[in-house]
Amino acid sequence: MKRQEERHRKKIDTLNRDWLQQCTTLQRHLDSSEREISRLNSLLNQRREHDDELNIKYKKLQTDLKNKEAIFQRKEYMLTNRIMELTQDVEDKARALELWARTQSEFETVKRVLSQKNSELNEREAMVLRRQTHLDEQSIERKEESIQQKEPELQ
Repeated sequence: MKRQEERHRKKIDTLNRDWLQQCTTLQRHLDSSEREISRLNSLLNQRREHDDELNIKYKKLQTDLKNKEAIFQRKEYMLTNRIMELTQDVEDKARALELWARTQSEFETVKRVLSQKNSELNEREAMVLRRQTHLDEQSIERKEESIQQKEPELQ
């Protein structure tokens, strides 16, 4: 019996050692798992912080994009209005230039007509002057003849 007890005790000791060894191994695994979980939680927290930073940057970029779109739309509206104003101005100037060209053409026509009329008037005036001169000469000749006829009578 003593032998049996001793064997039994040895078995219990062996079982206790095995159990203790398994507990130690399990404790190491548990510690390692807890460290891994802590490391993974730290990485997860870093990832969340990074995601939060990215979300903030994304929202800022969205806001910037909306602001730039609004600015672009305002500039596009202003440019469209300016183009319409310039187009109207060009059309007005084209009409004014066309009117000026017509006026200039009419002016040149009137100038030619006036020049022609002036030439005709100069010719008429010259003809009238020649005729007047001729008449004056005739009148002078008649007066001279009359004087010459009266001169012998006066003497």
